[in-house]
Amino acid sequence: MLLKILACRLNDHLEDIERNHSVHCRWNRNDNHYQECLQYLTCKKREVVLISLMKIRQKREFLLNLKKKYAGEFTFCKVTLAVQNTAII
Repeated sequence: MLLKILACRLNDHLEDIERNHSVHCRWNRNDNHYQECLQYLTCKKREVVLISLMKIRQKREFLLNLKKKYAGEFTFCKVTLAVQNTAII
C-alpha cells in the first residue's frame, strides 16, 4: 500500500518535471539513445572511481614511505595512525 502511494507521488513528480521541461515522451530501456547515454554515464562513473582509487593509493604510498623514513622517531606514531586511517580497498 505504502509502495503504491510512493510510486504515485514519484510518477506525479516526474510528470511535473517533464511538463516544466517540455518532455513529450519518456525513454524506454530499449531505446538506442537511452542505451548510449547509459553506457556513457557508466564509463564516466568508472573513470571517477578509478581516479579516486588512484589518489587513495598515492596518499597511502606517500604515508608508507614516511613511515619507513621516520621509523623509531616520535613522528612515526603520527604517520602510523595516518596510514591506518587511509582506506584499504
